[in-house]
Amino acid sequence: MRVVRVGGEALFYAWALEQEEGGRSGHRFEGKDVLVPFHLRVPSKGGGASPEPEPEPDDDDPSPLGVSTVHGPAAEALRKAKARSPAAATLCAAAEAAGGEWDGGKGAFVFQRYCHVYEKGELPKLFAPISGWVSVQDEYYDAGNWCVVCRRDK
Repeated sequence: MRVVRVGGEALFYAWALEQEEGGRSGHRFEGKDVLVPFHLRVPSKGGGASPEPEPEPDDDDPSPLGVSTVHGPAAEALRKAKARSPAAATLCAAAEAAGGEWDGGKGAFVFQRYCHVYEKGELPKLFAPISGWVSVQDEYYDAGNWCVVCRRDK
């Protein structure tokens, strides 16, 4: 809120614990503090993600991103990425080193990210400690999210 000018408003969206049946996000949360999969797609030659097989690179490639440093299913992803571009190979090596698990069907490394999901009325309470210079104008539900509009008063 410090970057919002006095009289200006800001909109905050956060995942709602209360998800509509058949909702857009497709998530069902077991609790308020959860791990949610994040898919880091490996770019294809055209820049987009592609789970389709790619041409195999030359196994004699002396690149520092050699397949010998990566093991298991991620090694196959790295071999294919090396055939596409150095950037894709770097992404694969970094994702594997950071603990991502390769999902060949989706052409992506999967990471578990922590998320806190909010119940109705919880999001506006975050602004109580700064109530002297920020006021909550509105709270509403939109597409699986709790939303809060705040105005900077001082």
